[in-house]
Amino acid sequence: MSKKLIISLGLPKKDGIKNRNVEKLNIMIKDKFGDASDIFLYDNNSNLSFRGQPANGVLVNDDKDFDILANLSDEIATYQDKGQVMISEDFNARTGSLEDFISNNDDDYNDYVPVPEEYESDKTKQSRMSNDNKSCSRDFKNIQTQSQSEVEAALHSLHDILKMAANKSFKRKTKSRRNGIRSKPWFDKGLSSMRKELDHKNQMLTRYPKDPIIRGHFFKFRKLYGKKCKLQYRQYKLDIIQKLDNLFETNPSKYWELLNKLKYEDENKLSRNSIISADEWFKHFQVKYGLFKISIKSTRI
Repeated sequence: MSKKLIISLGLPKKDGIKNRNVEKLNIMIKDKFGDASDIFLYDNNSNLSFRGQPANGVLVNDDKDFDILANLSDEIATYQDKGQVMISEDFNARTGSLEDFISNNDDDYNDYVPVPEEYESDKTKQSRMSNDNKSCSRDFKNIQTQSQSEVEAALHSLHDILKMAANKSFKRKTKSRRNGIRSKPWFDKGLSSMRKELDHKNQMLTRYPKDPIIRGHFFKFRKLYGKKCKLQYRQYKLDIIQKLDNLFETNPSKYWELLNKLKYEDENKLSRNSIISADEWFKHFQVKYGLFKISIKSTRI
């Protein structure tokens, strides 16, 4: 019985595609050793090629519980009647680039021993630089499988923690809104700055009431501020009168609109400043003038 040598090559090829590299190697072996040679090559990755003829689906298995040791034992039993069997290739080659290689500190494993089913990784890769050409199975001890409900519960718990921390860190102050006093139309920015300066001088006078210099500055500036307000108010009234005169000739509708607006402002001002209503004032002066007329008539008689 002649002995044959079958060499296994790890050549990545898709299932159903003929491996031309195996065919070329077989031709080179025949050219070197002749047709009588009992040396043959086959690809054990995704195609099985015997003398350059690929056989599909021999080692292709998508099952995650795929047992590589049992599969190799079946293959050895199949080909042992054809001669001696030598298994050669890097059985620990699980990655396509150096960045994806998972280092192992255990020296008991070498390059010719398959990776066990329960493989303890030294570190977990967050991303892959390349994908495996062939699907492989690796069950890690440090990975704990959780159900979908447990994952959602953990996610909601994390969301509540972040929300509570954000509410404590970014707590907004409630704004206390106060109705401000509307400034008068003739009260411009210059008078506003003078008013602030007058308030500052008033605070200094309150702090040092017996200081003659501070008292002199305060009363002098208050007098100047009063004159400035009167002058500004007079100028505002002159501008209104001039505007009314111009509108009366050019645009009567705008004229009456402005006049009604001024009248409405005066009525509101009177109602705000006077506690006694207009009817009460009318009755009061009617009675007063009536009594005055009676007293005059009585004196004449």
